[in-house]
Amino acid sequence: MGTVDSRKSANPMGDLKNGPNSVLPAGKMLAGSSIRSSEAGGGAEVGFSTEGFVQILGRQWQVIAGTVGVVLVLAVFYLIFATAQYTSTSKLRVEPLGQQIMNASGPDNAREGEISADFLATECDVITSNPVLALALERIGQTKTLDGVQFPMAYLKKNLTVEVAKKGQTIDVYFDSHYPDEAVKIVAAVVDAYQAFESNHWRAKVRESLDLLESGKDSQRKELAQ
Repeated sequence: MGTVDSRKSANPMGDLKNGPNSVLPAGKMLAGSSIRSSEAGGGAEVGFSTEGFVQILGRQWQVIAGTVGVVLVLAVFYLIFATAQYTSTSKLRVEPLGQQIMNASGPDNAREGEISADFLATECDVITSNPVLALALERIGQTKTLDGVQFPMAYLKKNLTVEVAKKGQTIDVYFDSHYPDEAVKIVAAVVDAYQAFESNHWRAKVRESLDLLESGKDSQRKELAQ
């Protein structure tokens, strides 16, 4: 009579130890993941599908929706309570005195666009100079924009933008303020101050030239008398 071997038979799935012929133990796989065996590379590749990503979003939708809601609420509060900034702009057409005299006889299209860029850049410096800004501050007077400012001229020079236009034919003057009416008032005061400064400057030049002519006439009269 034969004997019966009571030992357990070998695992038909193979050795569970690590090795080239090992078999992964049975277990739950990640949702949306897949395992592909690559014989050429001798390893395993793990890829994530769109279904798994959708499942993750489905589980975390409350966190995502809450974050988006907080951002939207903060943006609305910023738009409601943020102080508005207004910009006033003025464009100046500036020509040298000699060209103004030449154009006084009538328009000449041939001379259009011949204003020197260096001349316009110099006039920008004149507009932001201390004498012009001092005249502008006298015209501005008391405003909320300059209220509490320790050095009004320095503040005005810092926040005033004066630059040559892209086409090179005009000078643009900008000023930003939280009060729209005062932004317009300040720009207008700067432009008026510049025009007054230029008028006084050229009036002094003309007076000086007339004085030279008068002195020359006197000397000529004396010579004629002799």
